[in-house]
Amino acid sequence: MKAIASETATGRIKIPGKRTIIRKTLPLMVCEMSDALIIFTGIVFLSLEDEIYLAAIGLIDAILLCSLAYGHALSDAFQNFYARRRGTEGNKPGISRPVHISSIKGFSGVAAGITGMGMLLLWLSSWWIQNDILELLYKALPLLVPVIFIYYIALSFHSFLLGRGHLFAVGMAALGSFIAHLILLYCSFNMLDMHWVPTQMVLLALLLSELIWLLSLYLVYRTLGYARSKEDSAQAVYSKASLFRLHQLLLKVAMGPGVSALTFHLASALLFIYLSATRGPSEVAMLSLAMGYYALLLAPANGILAAATNGYARLYNLNREVLFSRFRKRLFAISLGMASAVGSCLVLAKSLNAMPLTINYTLLIGTTCAALISIRTRLDFVAVLARLRTDVYWRYQLMYALLVISGIALLQNWLGMRTLSLVLIVLMSQALIAFILQKKVEHIWGFAKDPERYFRLLFS
Repeated sequence: MKAIASETATGRIKIPGKRTIIRKTLPLMVCEMSDALIIFTGIVFLSLEDEIYLAAIGLIDAILLCSLAYGHALSDAFQNFYARRRGTEGNKPGISRPVHISSIKGFSGVAAGITGMGMLLLWLSSWWIQNDILELLYKALPLLVPVIFIYYIALSFHSFLLGRGHLFAVGMAALGSFIAHLILLYCSFNMLDMHWVPTQMVLLALLLSELIWLLSLYLVYRTLGYARSKEDSAQAVYSKASLFRLHQLLLKVAMGPGVSALTFHLASALLFIYLSATRGPSEVAMLSLAMGYYALLLAPANGILAAATNGYARLYNLNREVLFSRFRKRLFAISLGMASAVGSCLVLAKSLNAMPLTINYTLLIGTTCAALISIRTRLDFVAVLARLRTDVYWRYQLMYALLVISGIALLQNWLGMRTLSLVLIVLMSQALIAFILQKKVEHIWGFAKDPERYFRLLFS
């Protein structure tokens, strides 16, 4: 992706308008929305079945997202590498192609390690907790494991094509995968008499749609001429030892963001397991719907984060931090508008009885508010990382986790371990972190130290 903040011939930095930002990030938003909708449509179809299946798919989705958390961070690390190499290599892939070919094996190895560790943890948990929801999870594992492997292999192509600048093709591949998933779900539930457990039918549709996504990415990869049979001359220069060291470096780069996302999804999976053992299927089903709504609301903002990362880094490199506040407000306005539009559509669908009836307006509005505040927090975390302040990133992430855990411990005796109380705890914790983090970001970027100079430069 081209730099969001560009420098003109006169030396002034031009901050793009909202339409330009949306146009440049639209393929990434399509990718994020497709992933969120694939999960959400499975939840909607299972909401028409017995509530135990809806509860089980929430747990399965939490474990799936937990397994894919590090993969997304690793994909971002490789994508950044390919994008940087593209600046020096031009249209020819150069050493990017041998790096990508070897990365396929690396992504598969990570998938194998994560799957093995997850299977071991689930086997150990089966010694302490046994219920119908976990039984459905164990029955779904033969389909869940290949989904993880296919997704990780597809991520290697996804990162390469994005790094090489083929945003539109990647977005269309993700959109095609979602459409295929929707058709497969409809056929499985309405046209085919498979006599399968509903959760297995959802996972089968997911497996086939991810396979279609992988094949679509490979078709783009081959059509663009990256799948040449002869060995590149750079392959001989870039030895296996060099490739191994590069992969180890990128694995370390992805460790921070990957562990952060992994912690969130792991906590969600443990919460699902705890509720399944203490509250029963109805409360777990409600949490499944809330998590599905939350992911759908955040999807457009996740695409905007790429623009934030590039733009913040560009402003810092060109020593134009004075434009940071204007750019941040513009990104937040776009993210807020899109998330609000998605939230309004969900509320309207609920009003027209087109949404599952098991969720109430209070929970839907609370989830929407928590997602809107989370968008601001995520943009500010990107601003912190753009200044290489990883200490601040980890400190505030830990603070947020402690606030949520403390809130659950305090309110459990008053409100009980219910989905609505959990959403309220997350909402209050997000609001507090957003307020504190905003002050820290202003301090890090410097304009809080001398506000008069900041506004004088901003409007000059």
